[in-house]
Amino acid sequence: MITLDEQRTIRELIASRPAGHSLPREFYCDALIYRADIERIWRRGWLFAGHSCQIPDPGDFFTLEVGDDSLIVIRDDDGIINTMYNVCRHRGTLLCEQESGQLSRFVCPYHQWTYARNGALVSCRGMQDLDKSDFGLHRAHTRQLEGMIFVSFADQPPDFDEATDLCGPLARPQGMERAKVAKIIDYDVAANWKLVWENNRE
Repeated sequence: MITLDEQRTIRELIASRPAGHSLPREFYCDALIYRADIERIWRRGWLFAGHSCQIPDPGDFFTLEVGDDSLIVIRDDDGIINTMYNVCRHRGTLLCEQESGQLSRFVCPYHQWTYARNGALVSCRGMQDLDKSDFGLHRAHTRQLEGMIFVSFADQPPDFDEATDLCGPLARPQGMERAKVAKIIDYDVAANWKLVWENNRE
């Protein structure tokens, strides 16, 4: 959460920008600005997470890191793609350290709390009186568009139908729903996301 003092600092930085000039240096390298970016931009909209071909069968999953949060994108037993926070509800331990794979259940390595593929808590050893229905994994919103998977952290995410109406007719002729991932390469770039985005626009 960005404090009032931090919000004031950000407003002062914005006000210091001369008209017609790029953003001040801090907007590309300051830790406060990065946290504000995550909170105000990345957590409020829809983010591309991956493609449905990456998880064709029930139990197939991949993980996704956004800021300090880890998500699990998984196809459940009914074939539905869900996104859940990769955090055990007991002590906050990371449930899944693998980038991708196939599993029948999530088992926390700390106290062996066990979750079904749909995120429901099915076992919490030593806590027989616990109402399991109250302790399933927290979810992020998930939508699909021509095979592409999008997730949102927001409590009330933006309307996805507008994106479907605008992008669907463009993606459909390209056969995006039938696409396959040939290779995934991760690059460590010593730059803020805004620099990477601006360079890709040129």
